[in-house]
Amino acid sequence: NAPLAGMLFVLEEMQRDFSPAVFTAGFLACIAGNIVTHLLVGTASAFHVPLVHAPDVAALPWFIVLGICAGLLGVVFNRGLIATLDFSAHFSRWPFGLLAALGGFLVGALAFWHPDWVGSGHSLAESALSGKLLLSALPLLFLVRLVLTHGSYGTGVPGGIFAPLLCIGALIGLAVGLVGHALFPALDPRVFAAVGMAAYFTAIVRAPLTGIVLIAEMTGDYSLLLPLFVASFAAYGVAELLRNPPLYETLLERSLVPGDRDFDSQAAKAS
Repeated sequence: NAPLAGMLFVLEEMQRDFSPAVFTAGFLACIAGNIVTHLLVGTASAFHVPLVHAPDVAALPWFIVLGICAGLLGVVFNRGLIATLDFSAHFSRWPFGLLAALGGFLVGALAFWHPDWVGSGHSLAESALSGKLLLSALPLLFLVRLVLTHGSYGTGVPGGIFAPLLCIGALIGLAVGLVGHALFPALDPRVFAAVGMAAYFTAIVRAPLTGIVLIAEMTGDYSLLLPLFVASFAAYGVAELLRNPPLYETLLERSLVPGDRDFDSQAAKAS
């Protein structure tokens, strides 16, 4: 239920090679997909966020801090994922079933004790958005989710990146919000959890407008647009300063073969 974010993502990803025909097709696909979703699932938001008030302008510096943290940790995510892919290449001769079984055993053992820690992370993100997690638990949760995401994607086990990174972003945002709330009780940590998802998405994917609109649509709360803009563009600035390339673009380049016409054209665009 985020058609505007889908269209913005097409625009931001195609900025180097804009094609009206492709954009029109993407636009129609977003609308058609959203209509089908409404018919089959309904119009409910992807995340259920408690009623919160938009923060005061005086709180905006804290969202800059959140953006900086999300930017730094977004660089860690991207570089860690690429390093995991490089490392897993050393095990390319191992039977894939063996790697999948080993990963499944480890995740299953963790799920037995903490079922909310594994999977897409949706329930964990919901807990963060509700402010139900303790600050002392957040570093461990961040580390577990980071390792699971890298391990899953890096070994080729289906798990995806999109949903896990939103979960991690919510954890980062809640952590900054809880620290800020301890110093300034007027700050609402739940707002930071929602904004953290957009900031972390921006740092990793380098698509700030998509991240902002995506979280606004997925939470159904458009009153947070100002802090979403502040944190997301702060995260984008950090990623830019550290020369952190967009993750999906990097993965695309890795999937193409040198000498291939598509590889050459993509490499030229990236440069």
